[in-house]
Amino acid sequence: MLRTPLQARLCFTYRCNLRCPFCYERFARESGSRKELPLSSWLSLLEELRGLGVFSVALIGGEPLCHPYMKPLLEDLTDGPMRFGVYTNGTLLDDMWVELLQATHRCSHVTISLDGFEAYHDGIRGAGTFRRALAGIERVSAAGIPVKIAGVVSHDNYRAVPEFARFLETLPIREYKFTLRGDIAHGEDELCEELSLEENVEFFLSMERVRNELQKISPSSAPLTTLNQLRHPCPVTEIAPYCRSPLTTISVLPDGSVPICASYDESPVAGWIGKQRVIDIWNGSVMNEFRQRQRCGKELPREECGDCEYRQSCRKYCSKLEKFWFCYKEIADAMAKVEQVVENN
Repeated sequence: MLRTPLQARLCFTYRCNLRCPFCYERFARESGSRKELPLSSWLSLLEELRGLGVFSVALIGGEPLCHPYMKPLLEDLTDGPMRFGVYTNGTLLDDMWVELLQATHRCSHVTISLDGFEAYHDGIRGAGTFRRALAGIERVSAAGIPVKIAGVVSHDNYRAVPEFARFLETLPIREYKFTLRGDIAHGEDELCEELSLEENVEFFLSMERVRNELQKISPSSAPLTTLNQLRHPCPVTEIAPYCRSPLTTISVLPDGSVPICASYDESPVAGWIGKQRVIDIWNGSVMNEFRQRQRCGKELPREECGDCEYRQSCRKYCSKLEKFWFCYKEIADAMAKVEQVVENN
């Protein structure tokens, strides 16, 4: 295990100009309900991270571009040793912001949320957000800053994803990544529900058919990683499959809390910025116990899973996915049946 983090994920605000129903930062819908650290604490944190040799920082919200801290944080990062990425819905990316990002000489990329074609995207995020996001993509790309796209696949849009991926291939972006609805924190809204077994089968088969056409899709995109596990079950080993994030990345939330999982803000708190040093939180008992639990994995969900060829995947312990689980074997078997019917016809 690394004695210091390589990367940091700084979610310095819960505020957002949009109200997306599936957002993992559901705190954005509770704007003002939680305290935010003062700017001085964030600047001190950046100095502490520099001292630890952290080389990459993600600036996240809520929506970071709607917060007054964003400009002074960018000034602090300008020409410094750490590179940073910005995660935004793209609607506020006007010329001023792009010029500020460009002037830092340290912006590694801007990731913009785009979940589907205009009608679907605007139906979730608000009228006009699709075109504003596209305009932001064009501005950032024209400034020479790499652009990445993040999209969420749900019950409402999964059939359109293959065609939408083809559309993303035409944009001036470096890559795009799809996340399954169940792979983010669970919103209360009925809109954007998770995929059923039948929908998962249909979705994975449709993505497999177009895979070779897609040059800009991220290898870590959920459709590809899940397809790979379905087609090539993980070999069974004593150590369970585990996420590398807790070994490399520390996350800080607006109130200064540090969750044990850098990818899931609702996971248990490992410590508090301002009360403990980053190095002590990182090497503390709470974080280390979580890492060890990941390596040990969890018990298989059913008695009959002991001989399943997919059992290694189901041993993965993930606090983010505790409420969400699907049986790899059920999906693989259902995919095989569909393929057999197609072949027979």
